[in-house]
Amino acid sequence: MNPKPWILIVDDDVELALNLKDLLEGEGYNTVVASDGKTALTLCREQIFDLDLIDIRIPDIQGVELVDKLVKLSPTTEYIIITGHASLDSAVEAVRQKKIAAYETKPLDIGHLLPLIRHVTERRQAEKARRDSEERFRSIYKESPIGIELYDSDGKLLEINEACLDMFGVADVEEIKGFDLFEDPNVTDELKERLRKGETVRYEVAFDFERVKKFGLYETTKAGVVYLSVLITPLGGKGEGALCGYLVQVQDIDKQKRAEELIKGSLREKEVLLKEIHHRVKNNLQVISSLLDMTGMRIHDQQANDLITDARSKIHTMALIHARLYRSERFDQIDMRSHILELVGYLSQVYSEREGITPVVEPTSVNLAITQAIPCALVLNEVISNAFKHAFKQGQKGIIEISIKRSDSDTIFIRVKDDGIGIPEEVDIYKTDSLGLKLLRNLVQNQLKGKIDVKRDKGTEFIIEFKTLEERTEYVQNNGSRR
Repeated sequence: MNPKPWILIVDDDVELALNLKDLLEGEGYNTVVASDGKTALTLCREQIFDLDLIDIRIPDIQGVELVDKLVKLSPTTEYIIITGHASLDSAVEAVRQKKIAAYETKPLDIGHLLPLIRHVTERRQAEKARRDSEERFRSIYKESPIGIELYDSDGKLLEINEACLDMFGVADVEEIKGFDLFEDPNVTDELKERLRKGETVRYEVAFDFERVKKFGLYETTKAGVVYLSVLITPLGGKGEGALCGYLVQVQDIDKQKRAEELIKGSLREKEVLLKEIHHRVKNNLQVISSLLDMTGMRIHDQQANDLITDARSKIHTMALIHARLYRSERFDQIDMRSHILELVGYLSQVYSEREGITPVVEPTSVNLAITQAIPCALVLNEVISNAFKHAFKQGQKGIIEISIKRSDSDTIFIRVKDDGIGIPEEVDIYKTDSLGLKLLRNLVQNQLKGKIDVKRDKGTEFIIEFKTLEERTEYVQNNGSRR
């Protein structure tokens, strides 16, 4: 909300002055009255007025002469001269004063005077708002730690602030006068085209002071490379013909870039270490699996051999997860469908005597965090192994269907269905003491916090359901590309 304008009335006709004061205050103005020039000068030393209404003839000084003195005290104030003795000469003399907005005669025409006063004060307020805005911009432009450049519509440099000069190592602004934005090698043809269309563009540049010295672009005492972020904003309307210039903001991001490089280096080291850890774990598990395999070769008891084979498949399942992590570009998630394909291939070899059994993996894509991937892999190993071992009679042909899906509510559904002989009705998977089913229950209920459902319709169907972890590690790959 704009403050009320201040108006000074200077007239020795006290009755007229007071009446005018009441009228103007009723219109929303702050009004002060002076009956002579001396009082008017004193008031103007204490208060800046937007407009002075001055009688051309007052007892101690001529109105136009008083204006000359008041202009020195308050250069921004404007004046309306009032006279009861109108003449061409006095009017000409009055309007020659650049701060005199008008020349009014007595008796005053209020219907004409009020709109005139309103016009003058509103124009002054608009000019003041513009000056304040320019001053704010000038202050921001001068004091901003961000480098600011202003170019005309042809891309010629008009202004540049101290922060920007410092970033580019320029000692004297005269050295870069006339610099052309569109000749900057960092502004590519694609960027130029976008700028001419009125689009804002941003890019990062490694500014090389040695290159500046080599090509003699300007004098600088700085050395080395500094990383800068540049934002170019076209000014005016859209399209080449409507643009009136370009505003360029330059920010020193050298510290951030150096810190990023350190972080990337540290991340690369950790990635190598993690790969090595997964590689060693995988190798150790494979050694254990091989030892079990060698042990099984010396044991002729079928039941003991079955237990060894079962343990070896579980160990191999965990080794597969670590092998996949070792080969992966990311360590926070495992592609479970690819794992299932590997697992099924391995189990098909382990139970190769079951030649008539065909596993079918449904083509879906589900990723899991490693904390869930390992127990989930063991669940899959247990259920698929059981299907190979127990779902079909010796020599019987059949199909094992395997799928893993994720719902919109982040629930994972694992389905393993066979068309074999089926689990007998009297077998309760939640109460049986079978080691495999007890392990399955423990993995699903205690580690995955999920549930198991079994259907006995034309074979056996296991449906495992569990929620994914609420907190996942976000993995961001950044190539660190820079222009």
